[in-house]
Amino acid sequence: SESELITLMDRNGIGTDATMPQHIKTIKDREYVSETEGRLLLPSQLGVALVLGFKAYAGLPNGGIDLSLPNLRRAMEQEMGRIAAGQQNKATFIEQCLAEMTRIFQMVA
Repeated sequence: SESELITLMDRNGIGTDATMPQHIKTIKDREYVSETEGRLLLPSQLGVALVLGFKAYAGLPNGGIDLSLPNLRRAMEQEMGRIAAGQQNKATFIEQCLAEMTRIFQMVA
């Protein structure tokens, strides 16, 4: 359910109270899940294929990052918090993120 997903997102440090509903709306809009009449979220074929693709990427030589897990997003959220607190340089963070995303893209392209 949405409330269970919000609990998991909160437990994993993903999003804020203000952004979590938008994240859920996005996964619905992209049709990664559907919502039953009982308000349960069920993964679609597209959602399952996406997770399986992420797991396949994690198994590639030099891959190693399972994008279906919250680790990368959690780390990014923590760094954004550090930027907001004045403990991290925004430009440095963006440069590091772009380098990591470029590496991931080149691996799967």
